[in-house]
Amino acid sequence: TEGTLVASALSLPQLSSTIELMGAKDSEEALHPLEIPRRLRWGSPELADVEPFNTGQMFRRFAESINQGTTAHPNFDDAVANHRLLTAIERSSATGRRISLD
Repeated sequence: TEGTLVASALSLPQLSSTIELMGAKDSEEALHPLEIPRRLRWGSPELADVEPFNTGQMFRRFAESINQGTTAHPNFDDAVANHRLLTAIERSSATGRRISLD
């Protein structure tokens, strides 16, 4: 709600070891690189440069959730929200207007 985020990779994000994250606040004109904080990287640092790193991070989060008895994400509600977001993106692109997610 306060700017723009762009994540890009040379291949599918789940297969790419390198995802570039760029961002800009509404008041900024150009995107600039954003560092992904270490606390948001759950995979082993020794494997950060291998292709399935992001898939490994997902499996680690699932395993931690199972072992700790917490909810594993993503869940069905996350999927519904994601599909609503994708539909809004498509509508916004087609109309050139901002689409509310309310």
